Amino acid sequence: MNRTSIRRAFLRNTVVAAPLIATAGFLWFRHIDAPPTVTIPAVALPSPNAADTLLVANSQVVNTAGVDSAMAWTVEGSKHEFSLAEKTNLVAENVRALATLRQALDQPFGNNLARRAALRHGELVAYRSLARLLTLEGQVRAAHGDYVGATRSALDTVALGVMVPRGGVVIHTAIGSMIQKMGESPLWDDIDHLSPDQADAARRRLESLTSSASPFADSLREEKLSVKAMLVEELSHMTAVQAWPNNPRFLNTIRFNAHDWANAAERLRGYTALTLRSKQQIVDHYAAALDSEIADAERPYGVAEYPTVTSGDPIGDNLIPNVGRLRLLDTGARMDGRLLACALALRAYKGQHGTYPENLDTLVTSGLLAAVPSDPFARADDVPVHYLRLSSSKYRLYSVGPDGVDDGGAPIDFTNKPTGLRFLQASDGGDWVAGISRF
Repeated sequence: MNRTSIRRAFLRNTVVAAPLIATAGFLWFRHIDAPPTVTIPAVALPSPNAADTLLVANSQVVNTAGVDSAMAWTVEGSKHEFSLAEKTNLVAENVRALATLRQALDQPFGNNLARRAALRHGELVAYRSLARLLTLEGQVRAAHGDYVGATRSALDTVALGVMVPRGGVVIHTAIGSMIQKMGESPLWDDIDHLSPDQADAARRRLESLTSSASPFADSLREEKLSVKAMLVEELSHMTAVQAWPNNPRFLNTIRFNAHDWANAAERLRGYTALTLRSKQQIVDHYAAALDSEIADAERPYGVAEYPTVTSGDPIGDNLIPNVGRLRLLDTGARMDGRLLACALALRAYKGQHGTYPENLDTLVTSGLLAAVPSDPFARADDVPVHYLRLSSSKYRLYSVGPDGVDDGGAPIDFTNKPTGLRFLQASDGGDWVAGISRF
């Protein structure tokens, strides 16, 4: 075959193949660019809703910057140390906001999740502000010798922390855990100032609050639904390649920039993954990745593995939360609440009998504890928190901590950690000991 024949054959084949290739490319683009669909159940909200009442309470707060500064939160340009009189005045100025806040605590709560790309969860700023106001009120009450009032403020803070995650996504659980710990921390200082009856009343309310806390896995389920709805909304009017990462409107709650990729090869892999995957697959594979995380979250903390989960594309991967860290925050708050309930019961028992009991079961038979709480960090659901009676006036109460190993009450050593890492971490060895280890 001469060169002319080869050229003619090539042109003939090109004429035949080009329309086929173009048609296949068009059909493939139609396939990957088809708008995704997903069924999102409607959210039934209570009426009245505590979430709305809390926002009203926040709008009534007087001098929010002053409250933040008095609570030693960083306020730009402010280094003023507040006196007790100034703190007392701040609380007095906010009597109305505190009353509205407590009204909300008596109402049913449902998160107003709009499930859309523009969602920023601004209400969480309000919840944290109200928690700081309650904590300030407790500090003022304790400083004036009103430890019953201070305990009420602390328990109201715990109630707010337990309430916030209900029906919310994982950020609500993280903020709720932090608020809960804000309430639990001063309670440890107030225990010895309470009478047996006061300690028992505080224990009963604390047990009631912590027993009503939403399971961590529920926040992951809501996270999955919310992100699926967000993906459907955004991918319905742009291609996946446009959505990642050039359009700043897309997923505006996620800080992401194409320049964060180490090199062009990585960027190419990301774009390739998106051009080979339909929008529906992006949504479905993200949901499958979250289902894996949910299954792990339903296991005891001590046996959950939290491996690196991927959806297979850069959009889904950047939306998968750091479940291990979030679960640690949640479990830490639950652990502290359970140890605190035991400590309150022990205070009541010693006030009645002049000595500490031989074991925690005695508190249950004495009616001072509903049940011996399980250790949320243990490697099984039915392992109780640990208690050692050291003498008639001394005991050691502890959780095995995030490593799941019983070290006999040897506490986690935070002193060797860098300043910025002095908080509970999954790698911490040692036990979390009541009265010694503090968040």
